[in-house]
Amino acid sequence: AATPAIEAARVELFGAGADGPLEIVELGALVASLGAGHQAKHSDVVSLGAGGIPTRCVIFVALEDVASVAEGGTVFCGRDGATVCSAPFFAGDAIAYDATVPHFGAAKSAGSRDRVLLYVGVAPRPDEAALAEANERDQKSLGPKFAPAPRVDAAAFADVYKLAEAGI
Repeated sequence: AATPAIEAARVELFGAGADGPLEIVELGALVASLGAGHQAKHSDVVSLGAGGIPTRCVIFVALEDVASVAEGGTVFCGRDGATVCSAPFFAGDAIAYDATVPHFGAAKSAGSRDRVLLYVGVAPRPDEAALAEANERDQKSLGPKFAPAPRVDAAAFADVYKLAEAGI
């Protein structure tokens, strides 16, 4: 079962009716190299059609310390116009945010040569009919070379979170 904080975030982002399982819809790593300029401000919203990703919660996991914004911290832009930087952000820390929130990676002028950040996107599992329809549409528009990857249930990822909490 998800922690109370994860459940609260699920209700806030996906609504009270989204009580089914969450699934991993994206998993990757971002690398910021010394001397890199800042990213353009953006949100992580892509349309669901043609291989897009649904509205989701993105989780950043620091794989190494980011002591200051100069080390390439992420700057989040609140809907009220305020900005908040993720730094300091230490190895093993995690930040979860609504993918519609505008943000950007700050320029990296200090710290290690390369900094790697793990990211995971989770979203409620769509009903099977909607999923089959989207997959069929994607197969026709993109061809089999770009077929959507198999879906991964986020519950399988929960054990990783538990191990991280235990310091393992």
